[in-house]
Amino acid sequence: MRSKKLLKTITTRLVLQGAMLLYTFLLTKVIINNFGSDVNGLVSSITKFLAYISIFESGFGGVVQYLLYKPIAKKDNPTILRILKTSEKFFRKVGLIFVLYVIILVALYPIIINTGFDFIFTASLIVIIALSTFAEYFFGAVYRVYLLARQEKYIISVIQISTYVLNVIIILTASSLIKDVRILELILCLVFMLRPLLQSLYVRKKYKIRLRGVVGDYKINQKWDAFAQHIASIIHRNTDVTVLTIFCSLTDVSIYAVYYMIVSGVTSLMSSIIDGFDSLFGDIIAKNESENLLKKFKMTEVVFLMLNAIFFSCAMVLIMPFVKLYITGDDANYINYAFGMLLAIGEYIYSIRLPYNSLVKSVGHYKETRTGAWIEAIINIVVSCIFVNWLGLIGVAIGTVVAMIVRTVEYIIHINISVLKRSPLETFKIVMVDTVGFILSVTLLGWLIPMDMSGFAQWIGFGCLAALVSVAILFVINVIFYKNEVRSFFDLSKRIMKRKRL
Repeated sequence: MRSKKLLKTITTRLVLQGAMLLYTFLLTKVIINNFGSDVNGLVSSITKFLAYISIFESGFGGVVQYLLYKPIAKKDNPTILRILKTSEKFFRKVGLIFVLYVIILVALYPIIINTGFDFIFTASLIVIIALSTFAEYFFGAVYRVYLLARQEKYIISVIQISTYVLNVIIILTASSLIKDVRILELILCLVFMLRPLLQSLYVRKKYKIRLRGVVGDYKINQKWDAFAQHIASIIHRNTDVTVLTIFCSLTDVSIYAVYYMIVSGVTSLMSSIIDGFDSLFGDIIAKNESENLLKKFKMTEVVFLMLNAIFFSCAMVLIMPFVKLYITGDDANYINYAFGMLLAIGEYIYSIRLPYNSLVKSVGHYKETRTGAWIEAIINIVVSCIFVNWLGLIGVAIGTVVAMIVRTVEYIIHINISVLKRSPLETFKIVMVDTVGFILSVTLLGWLIPMDMSGFAQWIGFGCLAALVSVAILFVINVIFYKNEVRSFFDLSKRIMKRKRL
């Protein structure tokens, strides 16, 4: 059962990332070409400001997911219903807070931020972009968490894929006819509002979950400890755009958004690969299979960090040729080599932590890792604010890189000592091996891949070459140092495909 769900989760998450990237690439290009870089910067800025409302969720969903593992394993339905009912009340309170936050943002954002657009235009765009987030908190969040705890993330992915595909069709067929970006955003947001409704219908029908009439609250511990983890995640995703919005221009925000769209796409791909394992690890831990956990995790981190180095070495050398082909307008200069490289390095370091972050969620170690989360957030904000006036885009990238290094090291030390009961040097050795391979790949590919290409067909061709070179280098290095783990991964893959129990 574990293998079947894991296979479905990873497969659908990979398809989801492909659909999401296609949607993001098309929408960003349409907005830049049809409405200009300033409008794209405004949309990106508003989206990031709205994301801060998830501060009030305070990592609650991750804590609830952890609490659901045992009652689901024991089929303790009364406890499950009490947890979900308490969660529903909490998420709807967050939804009401979100409404208040949107009202405040509508009143202050157009006044404080010099957007260059009139008040009505900016305010209405804020309300439109906020619609899908409101729907998620009010109608779908509690069911999403339940599906995650049941290792059915693939259901969420299928629903999301459907909405992305529908919106891609809308962009391709109707975007040229739409003369106001607000109408385009409204149509897309209405499609995304289908997600929470479909999640709710699926859970209610399949599992007969009925929260109306459920009495008795469930005490949710650690939610304030998870707050720090959640803050750090929000800071990572949104601080750079916020700092650029305040200290620079919307054009700078648009430039940042284009580069981040590319590198975050690689991060999302890596996240998709590891996503299926947090519930798997949680299930193993709930059943006290400590030896199985240690064996599975060692194999997972070796293979994952190898793949991480492969994908990001390709991203490092392909990001600039892509930007040159992707941006065809001349309303802003999008070419910034140093910024692109720094942003890619920051995301590479961030992705290294993903397996360890997954295990933190699986064991519920929110309190134990909250100090590192606060330190990461403070470093990111302070360093970015110090350097942005001096170096602009590069300044915020430096803040991100420094914060990522500190936090990733903290994750590795904690998980190895407190959970796996082994020396952190084992992980640092794996990271060093793959980083050496990463540097070798980037260096060699820097000689092979040109910065100027004739079209996307040529870019895809060189992308395939980059992938082959990176795979060859990283695979050989990992076979030399971690032959048993690589072999175990291939054996496990065969068993998963045959759908045997892990």
